[in-house]
Amino acid sequence: MERKTSIKEGITGEQLKKIWSIRSQKGISEDWLRDVVESVSGQRSTRALTKRQAVKVIDALDNGQRKWTVYRQDKEPEEIIFSSKDQLALIDHLKTEAGWSDERLMNFIKKVYKRDGLKKLRVKEAGIVIHVLEKAKLKKKGVA
Repeated sequence: MERKTSIKEGITGEQLKKIWSIRSQKGISEDWLRDVVESVSGQRSTRALTKRQAVKVIDALDNGQRKWTVYRQDKEPEEIIFSSKDQLALIDHLKTEAGWSDERLMNFIKKVYKRDGLKKLRVKEAGIVIHVLEKAKLKKKGVA
């Protein structure tokens, strides 16, 4: 009698390379990638993924999914929604009106949110950046 095994096959080398290649091509931060991995598998290591989980991660990265539910040990599930194109466009517009350079904006985002790009901001974070830029715009005009 043949026994069926319940051992899940681990991620292949090709899948691992593809995940990190997509990350590099799309400019995704390692922290964001690990959030995606965690939302699929419940842990943050790409090497610990099963083949099936790796397929889900690759599909999500390739399709530019912007909404995730992240499950972390000993914490409530957290829904993460990354900033919209409209928010990013508004940030870019306000940055100019407030007299901020790209470097100043990125330094602010890195300092406050530990993110290495506008596209990595979450919806609430982008909203706060918009608020800060609106205040800076008013201050520049001498209204605030």
